[in-house]
Amino acid sequence: MLNERKYHNGKEIIEVPLFSVFGASNELPEEDESLEALYDRFLFRYRVDYIQHEKNLEDLIFKNTEDFVPLMKLNIEDIKETKKKARDLPVDPEVRAIIKGLRRELRNSNIFISDRCWKKIVNVLRVASAVNGHVSVNRR
Repeated sequence: MLNERKYHNGKEIIEVPLFSVFGASNELPEEDESLEALYDRFLFRYRVDYIQHEKNLEDLIFKNTEDFVPLMKLNIEDIKETKKKARDLPVDPEVRAIIKGLRRELRNSNIFISDRCWKKIVNVLRVASAVNGHVSVNRR
């Protein structure tokens, strides 16, 4: 589903209008587990520890989750519009040079980031620029 946006249910193939995927795991994949390609598709990764503050634990285990009201909601049309604005936003030459230089520096330090992740990083920069009303991805 992550690659082709299709779900195979026996002989039936269902198109999936996938906008975002969130995943969770109790452990990170080992290098020899053949899960690197899957792990590589998650650009943003955040390690979450056990709850430290008693009040937060009480809220988690005793409060009704149906009472939760998010501070913000996104609708699909807003996401589509932002995606459309960001898709063709040009990346300024200065930013291109910074990204390529960063890639070289990381590789020289034996830190390798996949081409797929670099593509996603640039897409995130495009979205951030579009949301902030910029006409290009720039340093401002």
